Amino acid sequence: MSFNFFRGEWPEFPRTIANEDFSDFLDICLEHSDIFTLTDPLYRQQTMVQTDLWNALIPYCLGAVRTPKWFGYDYSCPEEEYGEVYSEIMVYAYRSTPSARELIRRFVPDIFFDHIYFASRQNLESLCFFKNGRIIVCSISHEFRLQVHSKDRSFINQLDRFGKWIEAADLPDEQSRLEHLIPGIDKLIDFSRLCRTENASDPKTS
Repeated sequence: MSFNFFRGEWPEFPRTIANEDFSDFLDICLEHSDIFTLTDPLYRQQTMVQTDLWNALIPYCLGAVRTPKWFGYDYSCPEEEYGEVYSEIMVYAYRSTPSARELIRRFVPDIFFDHIYFASRQNLESLCFFKNGRIIVCSISHEFRLQVHSKDRSFINQLDRFGKWIEAADLPDEQSRLEHLIPGIDKLIDFSRLCRTENASDPKTS
Protein backbone atom coordinates (compact mmCIF):
# COMPACT_ATOMS: atom_id res chain seq x y z
CA MET A 1 0.00 0.00 0.00
CA SER A 2 1.23 3.47 -0.86
CA PHE A 3 0.17 6.87 0.42
CA ASN A 4 1.20 10.48 -0.19
CA PHE A 5 1.22 13.02 2.62
CA PHE A 6 -1.26 15.81 1.81
CA ARG A 7 0.87 18.94 1.59
CA GLY A 8 -2.08 21.30 1.60
CA GLU A 9 -3.19 23.93 -0.84
CA TRP A 10 -2.39 27.61 -1.02
CA PRO A 11 -2.23 29.51 1.34
CA GLU A 12 -1.70 26.52 3.68
CA PHE A 13 0.80 24.83 1.36
CA PRO A 14 3.05 23.28 2.35
CA ARG A 15 2.00 21.48 5.51
CA THR A 16 4.60 19.53 7.42
CA ILE A 17 5.22 17.29 10.45
CA ALA A 18 7.08 19.31 13.06
CA ASN A 19 8.11 19.61 16.71
CA GLU A 20 6.78 16.84 19.01
CA ASP A 21 4.85 15.27 16.15
CA PHE A 22 8.11 15.00 14.25
CA SER A 23 9.74 13.32 17.28
CA ASP A 24 6.92 10.78 17.44
CA PHE A 25 7.06 10.24 13.69
CA LEU A 26 10.79 9.49 13.93
CA ASP A 27 10.25 7.05 16.80
CA ILE A 28 7.73 5.06 14.77
CA CYS A 29 9.82 5.02 11.59
CA LEU A 30 13.04 4.07 13.39
CA GLU A 31 11.23 1.23 15.18
CA HIS A 32 9.91 -0.21 11.92
CA SER A 33 13.07 0.18 9.83
CA ASP A 34 16.56 -1.29 9.60
CA ILE A 35 18.29 1.67 8.00
CA PHE A 36 17.59 5.26 7.08
CA THR A 37 19.25 7.39 4.43
CA LEU A 38 20.04 11.07 4.00
CA THR A 39 21.38 12.85 0.95
CA ASP A 40 23.82 15.66 0.35
CA PRO A 41 22.80 17.27 -2.96
CA LEU A 42 26.31 18.78 -3.34
CA TYR A 43 25.07 21.75 -5.37
CA ARG A 44 24.95 24.20 -2.48
CA GLN A 45 28.11 26.12 -1.71
CA GLN A 46 29.73 24.41 1.24
CA THR A 47 30.32 27.74 2.97
CA MET A 48 26.55 28.21 3.14
CA VAL A 49 25.69 24.95 4.93
CA GLN A 50 26.35 23.35 8.29
CA THR A 51 27.55 19.81 8.88
CA ASP A 52 26.43 19.42 12.52
CA LEU A 53 24.00 16.62 11.77
CA TRP A 54 26.43 14.90 9.41
CA ASN A 55 29.11 14.90 12.12
CA ALA A 56 26.73 13.75 14.85
CA LEU A 57 25.56 10.76 12.80
CA ILE A 58 29.03 9.45 11.93
CA PRO A 59 28.86 6.63 14.57
CA TYR A 60 25.65 5.37 12.95
CA CYS A 61 26.91 5.45 9.35
CA LEU A 62 26.93 2.14 7.48
CA GLY A 63 28.23 3.46 4.19
CA ALA A 64 27.97 6.18 1.59
CA VAL A 65 27.86 6.29 -2.16
CA ARG A 66 28.23 9.00 -4.77
CA THR A 67 25.61 8.31 -7.39
CA PRO A 68 24.00 9.98 -10.42
CA LYS A 69 20.65 8.29 -9.72
CA TRP A 70 18.36 8.54 -6.69
CA PHE A 71 14.65 7.72 -6.40
CA GLY A 72 14.01 8.10 -10.09
CA TYR A 73 16.07 11.27 -10.46
CA ASP A 74 18.90 11.13 -12.98
CA TYR A 75 21.61 13.70 -12.36
CA SER A 76 23.89 12.39 -15.09
CA CYS A 77 22.49 15.14 -17.33
CA PRO A 78 23.08 18.13 -15.04
CA GLU A 79 20.98 21.23 -15.18
CA GLU A 80 22.82 24.16 -16.70
CA GLU A 81 22.16 26.23 -13.58
CA TYR A 82 24.37 24.04 -11.43
CA GLY A 83 26.88 22.68 -13.92
CA GLU A 84 28.87 19.51 -13.44
CA VAL A 85 28.73 19.65 -9.64
CA TYR A 86 25.06 18.67 -9.90
CA SER A 87 25.78 15.51 -11.88
CA GLU A 88 25.90 13.38 -8.72
CA ILE A 89 24.69 13.39 -5.14
CA MET A 90 26.00 11.75 -1.97
CA VAL A 91 23.73 9.29 -0.20
CA TYR A 92 24.52 8.15 3.34
CA ALA A 93 22.99 5.04 4.97
CA TYR A 94 22.62 4.79 8.74
CA ARG A 95 21.55 2.14 11.22
CA SER A 96 18.06 2.77 12.59
CA THR A 97 18.34 3.04 16.35
CA PRO A 98 16.22 4.94 18.91
CA SER A 99 19.03 7.31 19.86
CA ALA A 100 19.32 8.56 16.28
CA ARG A 101 16.06 10.41 16.84
CA GLU A 102 17.63 12.69 19.45
CA LEU A 103 20.37 13.73 17.05
CA ILE A 104 18.03 14.40 14.15
CA ARG A 105 15.71 16.46 16.32
CA ARG A 106 18.61 18.46 17.74
CA PHE A 107 19.38 19.90 14.33
CA VAL A 108 16.18 19.48 12.30
CA PRO A 109 12.76 21.02 13.12
CA ASP A 110 10.49 19.09 10.75
CA ILE A 111 10.25 16.30 8.19
CA PHE A 112 11.19 18.62 5.33
CA PHE A 113 14.35 19.80 7.11
CA ASP A 114 13.23 23.45 7.35
CA HIS A 115 12.96 23.82 3.59
CA ILE A 116 9.47 25.26 4.05
CA TYR A 117 10.97 28.48 5.35
CA PHE A 118 13.94 28.23 3.00
CA ALA A 119 16.07 28.23 6.14
CA SER A 120 17.75 24.84 5.80
CA ARG A 121 21.42 25.10 6.66
CA GLN A 122 22.27 21.42 7.10
CA ASN A 123 24.08 19.75 4.22
CA LEU A 124 21.83 16.67 4.60
CA GLU A 125 18.18 16.36 3.57
CA SER A 126 15.50 13.96 2.25
CA LEU A 127 15.13 11.46 5.10
CA CYS A 128 14.09 7.97 3.97
CA PHE A 129 13.56 4.67 5.80
CA PHE A 130 14.07 1.07 4.63
CA LYS A 131 13.08 -2.31 6.00
CA ASN A 132 14.62 -5.54 4.69
CA GLY A 133 16.12 -3.66 1.76
CA ARG A 134 12.82 -2.04 0.69
CA ILE A 135 11.63 1.53 0.99
CA ILE A 136 8.89 2.17 3.56
CA VAL A 137 9.07 5.98 3.91
CA CYS A 138 10.50 8.47 1.44
CA SER A 139 10.78 12.24 1.80
CA ILE A 140 12.10 14.74 -0.74
CA SER A 141 12.77 17.85 1.29
CA HIS A 142 12.94 20.55 -1.35
CA GLU A 143 9.76 19.31 -3.05
CA PHE A 144 7.85 18.87 0.23
CA ARG A 145 7.05 15.28 -0.73
CA LEU A 146 6.47 12.50 1.78
CA GLN A 147 5.41 9.01 0.77
CA VAL A 148 4.73 5.76 2.62
CA HIS A 149 5.13 2.36 0.94
CA SER A 150 4.30 -0.55 3.22
CA LYS A 151 2.14 -3.65 3.51
CA ASP A 152 2.21 -3.37 7.31
CA ARG A 153 -1.24 -2.04 8.21
CA SER A 154 -0.21 -1.48 11.85
CA PHE A 155 2.65 0.77 10.72
CA ILE A 156 0.38 2.72 8.39
CA ASN A 157 -2.23 3.16 11.11
CA GLN A 158 0.38 4.62 13.46
CA LEU A 159 1.30 7.25 10.88
CA ASP A 160 -2.30 8.18 10.18
CA ARG A 161 -2.51 10.80 12.95
CA PHE A 162 0.25 12.99 11.52
CA GLY A 163 -1.89 14.41 8.74
CA LYS A 164 -4.04 13.61 5.77
CA TRP A 165 -2.80 10.79 3.54
CA ILE A 166 -3.92 10.20 -0.01
CA GLU A 167 -3.81 6.67 -1.44
CA ALA A 168 -1.35 6.34 -4.33
CA ALA A 169 -0.27 3.71 -6.82
CA ASP A 170 1.90 1.00 -5.29
CA LEU A 171 5.53 0.81 -6.25
CA PRO A 172 6.34 -2.31 -8.28
CA ASP A 173 8.37 -4.72 -6.15
CA GLU A 174 11.53 -4.17 -8.21
CA GLN A 175 11.30 -0.41 -7.87
CA SER A 176 10.92 -0.53 -4.09
CA ARG A 177 14.30 -2.16 -3.55
CA LEU A 178 17.24 -0.23 -2.21
CA GLU A 179 19.58 -1.22 -5.02
CA HIS A 180 17.10 0.12 -7.59
CA LEU A 181 16.45 3.41 -5.81
CA ILE A 182 20.07 4.10 -4.85
CA PRO A 183 22.38 2.16 -7.19
CA GLY A 184 25.54 0.94 -5.52
CA ILE A 185 24.68 1.54 -1.88
CA ASP A 186 23.49 -2.04 -1.28
CA LYS A 187 27.05 -3.27 -1.92
CA LEU A 188 28.24 -1.29 1.11
CA ILE A 189 25.80 -2.80 3.60
CA ASP A 190 25.71 -6.27 5.11
CA PHE A 191 21.98 -6.72 5.56
CA SER A 192 22.48 -9.96 7.49
CA ARG A 193 23.87 -7.85 10.34
CA LEU A 194 20.88 -5.50 10.43
CA CYS A 195 18.32 -7.91 11.87
CA ARG A 196 16.40 -6.09 14.58
CA THR A 197 17.05 -7.94 17.82
CA GLU A 198 17.11 -7.01 21.48
CA ASN A 199 20.88 -7.23 21.34
CA ALA A 200 21.31 -4.99 18.29
CA SER A 201 24.05 -2.48 19.04
CA ASP A 202 23.24 1.19 19.48
CA PRO A 203 26.17 3.59 18.97
CA LYS A 204 24.95 5.60 21.94
CA THR A 205 25.28 2.70 24.35
CA SER A 206 27.93 0.44 22.80
